[in-house]
Amino acid sequence: MRGRELTKSWALFIILGSFVLGVGVASWIDQFFLQACFAFLGIFIVGKVFAKTELISLFLVLLLVLSGYSIGIWRISEAGPQVHSSKHLPNALITFEGRIGDVDVSSNNQKLTIQDIHYGERNIEDKILVFTPTFPPLRVGLDVQISCELQDPAPFEGFSYDRFLASKQIYKTCFTHDAPIVLDQPRNVQAAFWKIKTDAIYAIRRNFNEPHATLLVGLLLGERGFRDVWDEAFVRTGTSHIVAASGYNVTIVSFVLFGLLTWLGIKRQIAFPFLLLGILAYVFLVGADAPIIRAGIMGGLVLLARFMGRKTEMKNIIILTVLIMLIQNPFLLRDDVGFQLSVLSTVGLIYISPFLDARLTFLPKAFSLRESFTATIAATVMTLPIIISSFGQLSLVSPFANIIILPIIPYAMLFGILAITIPEIGIIFVGISWLLLEAVLWVVRLLSDLPFASIQMNGSILYILFTLYICLCIYMLRKSSRASF
Repeated sequence: MRGRELTKSWALFIILGSFVLGVGVASWIDQFFLQACFAFLGIFIVGKVFAKTELISLFLVLLLVLSGYSIGIWRISEAGPQVHSSKHLPNALITFEGRIGDVDVSSNNQKLTIQDIHYGERNIEDKILVFTPTFPPLRVGLDVQISCELQDPAPFEGFSYDRFLASKQIYKTCFTHDAPIVLDQPRNVQAAFWKIKTDAIYAIRRNFNEPHATLLVGLLLGERGFRDVWDEAFVRTGTSHIVAASGYNVTIVSFVLFGLLTWLGIKRQIAFPFLLLGILAYVFLVGADAPIIRAGIMGGLVLLARFMGRKTEMKNIIILTVLIMLIQNPFLLRDDVGFQLSVLSTVGLIYISPFLDARLTFLPKAFSLRESFTATIAATVMTLPIIISSFGQLSLVSPFANIIILPIIPYAMLFGILAITIPEIGIIFVGISWLLLEAVLWVVRLLSDLPFASIQMNGSILYILFTLYICLCIYMLRKSSRASF
């Protein structure tokens, strides 16, 4: 790495990476002295890498680091509630109007994300999370009037619920025992896709029994439905990430399907646009909200990397994509686990998976088995620290569970889609998909019942694990990308 020349590609990477670093440091640390220490650390590392370049180039490198880093810290300071934010509304009983942007139904209530809010003469710029009765069922796109008592979300059980909601531009919650008053029926594209989604959920529940139906709905449509022992079983086995649509799932499925299509003899030039259109359709079907759009973007990056067959150009494409997302919402880096999983799994699939693929040549390539295996390991290695910190426990069986389950997921999803879209012969696909879903549930049930399936983690052990994983990932990234970087 010593003596590297400052190319235009590296100059862009340095300033973009410094911006992301600045956002990350400012997200966790608000003391200027410590922020400055990280700035000097970044300057020192980059200065060592380009130590043998010309003096003018070295000065430019240091200027890029400081510029990107400072802009990242400034972006965090400027983010947050604006003048016309719901944050400034009183914690009292109020009546407001708005449009339903998302609906999450549980056994106890409906969680409505209300956007385009009008309160009196004011237009509210962000969103409010409303808890209402489960009846009547409501759908995305409805214009409603709601009377409820606003509250500030608060952390609970060590979970920063307020920061999590703020990353979704939600600064108030409210609860009401009264059903919202529907003002207008939706007649837009979003409402049309929501109808397709609800029809798909109905078709799945008509053709599959439980818990297979809930698992397939989660895989295909992003609806988290497990609220019982199954939820705990997925947590204990470290597989909770598979039961809802996410960037993690989309990237792995895209990676595996691309390999499967090319193994079947379909040219890259045909497989690439075909799968891109599939991701685009999936994004709109699931609801086209921000997390799913990010998942689609990350899936598209994985396909782009496989289509290009080279990693050199991808480092700037990935970090530019991350930067654009952080400019729009810098709180994602710390408080949105889905964003973290999406980015890390994408990096793992692009850089670590080829590293493993070159060393696991004994695995067969038939039906894309080797690619499924290496993709699973790569994504698991990169994301395991995030999964551990999110659930506060280390699943000792997680590597085995993910290795077995994740290669099954793309095929379970594929045959599940065919089962509800081709009713004439759907019973055949229902049977195949049911068997694959049953295999997933059987593995989760078997491994979660083991007494040593998971252990609780404290802070010191987490720091040690994070350090080990960072070192491991840096080693594999360098080995994989040495020729291209």
